[in-house]
Amino acid sequence: MHPNNREYTHHSRVRKTSSRIDLILVSAHILTAITECKIGDITWSDHAPTSLTLQDKFQFRGTSPWKLNDTILYNRSFKDSLEKEINLYFTTNCTPQAQPQNTWVAHKAVIRGLLISRVVYLKKTAQHDYTSLLKLLRDQTQAQLISPTQEGQTKIYQTTKAINDLLFRKTSHTLSKLRMTQYSQGNTAGTPWQTFMPNCTI
Repeated sequence: MHPNNREYTHHSRVRKTSSRIDLILVSAHILTAITECKIGDITWSDHAPTSLTLQDKFQFRGTSPWKLNDTILYNRSFKDSLEKEINLYFTTNCTPQAQPQNTWVAHKAVIRGLLISRVVYLKKTAQHDYTSLLKLLRDQTQAQLISPTQEGQTKIYQTTKAINDLLFRKTSHTLSKLRMTQYSQGNTAGTPWQTFMPNCTI
């Protein structure tokens, strides 16, 4: 897919050589379904991760319902600010002229908006941190190749650990969302089984 690019998947710090020894083997009939193939950044090994992206031919029908990312409530300062916003909302909107039912229903949309804005902020912050750490790792690795030191190796270890911590938190959240999605769609149209075999009848 990249005939003019020269990239490598393995870098030997001892021999100071680079090679492409990590491969992804696929059947010929799915070659046209490949949309992307790339070599990632080396973080904790002397091998770079290689990834292959295929066309998503099995889309879920419709969209899954919005789910609260409850991990954002672990942050004490955000919980306090959210509590203040809830108190302010009801103090402002609980008036003799307002219908209690309408006030209650509307507050859900207000709180949901606050939660969504918080999630968006956290995603942008995490992406910025990840990009910055990758750049720092590249700079540290390059400096270590030119002039190896124990201090430089320690810095690389600390940076790779920070990257892996970020990826671990992201993966944990993704798996949590996947479990919730599969649970909510466990026996309804739109599940993988229903999507993969739409024409089966019993």
